[in-house]
Amino acid sequence: MDEGKPAEDITIADITNIILNPDHDALKSFTPYDIPNGAIVRITSFPPKFQFVWKDGKVLDKQGREVGPPPNKAQSQPLVSKALPDLEGLGINLEPNEARNKVILVCFFDMNQRPSRNCVESLNSKAEMLAGKGVRVILVHAAAVDDAKLGVWVKKRSMVLPVGRIRENVDQVRDAWGVRSLPWLILTDRNHVVTAEGFGLEELDDRIKERENAKR
Repeated sequence: MDEGKPAEDITIADITNIILNPDHDALKSFTPYDIPNGAIVRITSFPPKFQFVWKDGKVLDKQGREVGPPPNKAQSQPLVSKALPDLEGLGINLEPNEARNKVILVCFFDMNQRPSRNCVESLNSKAEMLAGKGVRVILVHAAAVDDAKLGVWVKKRSMVLPVGRIRENVDQVRDAWGVRSLPWLILTDRNHVVTAEGFGLEELDDRIKERENAKR
């Protein structure tokens, strides 16, 4: 071995049997919690430049938000340039006068995740300012949760924004709305056509300005 060069390990094996589509659960051949925290994760449905981190059995983006499984392409398509889906199934019932000529901002979140909590609490603190700009903010809990626990959480934080939740088929509903991580923001114009989705809260002001400038 040359000094200063790493050694090379070469293994030669004869393959005698190949099992196609093995039942890894039954074989216990892969346990996700064996992956050490901090491991770099790449997801094939994202461009190669996107890297995520494994922590406590979850895949997180650089903001610490959980990255869910990629949406089912047969069911989920980008919402931009499309009418905002019906909110009634999310436990939100906006009266026509509450939404008329208003920009709608929908925030999907999970109260058990710190990035979601930070996003929701920030939006709640800006509720009056956003309302002054003609923005109607709606919060939707996008993970399984008990109604009572969610109610206590909302009351404890003095939430002034309407809070709905996905009551069943959480994954399917999130797919239908194109939610790929939490928190997930969706913004519309005053005609309730989606203009932006999946952006960070720090981009909200610029997104609103872009939408206003596009009207001129």
